[in-house]
Amino acid sequence: MLVPMPYILLQTRLQLYDFSYPFDYMSFAFALATPLVSPSWLSLYLPLSGAVWLATLLLVCLLPVVLKAALRREGRAVGRTLRILLAQDLPGPLPAAPPYRLLLAAWMLFALVFGAAYRGNLTAALTIPKYPKRIESLRELVAYVEREAHVDGRRYLENKITTDYTDATDKERLYVGRDDVFPSPAGWIVPHDAPYVSHITRIALGTVEAGLYKKWFLDSLQEAKEESRSKWEQRRKKEEEGGRGQEEEEEMREETRPSPLSLSHLQGFVLLFSLGLLLALVAFVLEILHSHTRSPISSSLMN
Repeated sequence: MLVPMPYILLQTRLQLYDFSYPFDYMSFAFALATPLVSPSWLSLYLPLSGAVWLATLLLVCLLPVVLKAALRREGRAVGRTLRILLAQDLPGPLPAAPPYRLLLAAWMLFALVFGAAYRGNLTAALTIPKYPKRIESLRELVAYVEREAHVDGRRYLENKITTDYTDATDKERLYVGRDDVFPSPAGWIVPHDAPYVSHITRIALGTVEAGLYKKWFLDSLQEAKEESRSKWEQRRKKEEEGGRGQEEEEEMREETRPSPLSLSHLQGFVLLFSLGLLLALVAFVLEILHSHTRSPISSSLMN
């Protein structure tokens, strides 16, 4: 009896069968859902990392204190700090104190570099989809993943994802992690003391050393991709006959390629602008209420 399929070498199996030379390593891997694209309203935050934003916030909070310490009579430290960072004009003449001007010059240089870096990365953050970091190692899987992960043979998972979880644009809904869960040598099962084991081992080793074993697997993956494309093509044709399908395919393509700026890309700016208008409206209403509640008291005092 000969089973032309590699099996993992286990102690319990060795008691029942013999194995050819372990010409392959079978490893289990984990598969997870491909992370979704970051929301468009985060486009204001994505051009720079969290550490850069935190350091900038600390500098914005610290610099007015330092400016106030350098010049006791300074009453516009906060305004000057924010205006320089936002590339606005400075209010009033600058004090003549050298330490004060050196601090402002250093802050201007920082604001120039910060603004250039932010504006340079902003276009890419607006037009190119931003995917979260993938879980690739077992340590990350245990530490960060709260949902279930599917574990199976690596080659089986790659073939299954290519066949059943790939759309018309070759975008995979699942992905296989980089780390192996349980790598183990594998070989063919043969009867004990079979006379043809050495011949099978010689043929198998020649096939592996020539690279045919890996090539056959890659060819099977390519065939699975072509089969998946043909399946999606047939589905698209059927949906086009029913009056839909072209729009769905175009939507899938729009998700994976850079596109011109639209209102969906500028959600962060619109939300920020709307929040500013709302705060301005609240401040305006509070000023009106404050003036109405204060005017009777002031008129009574005058009388």
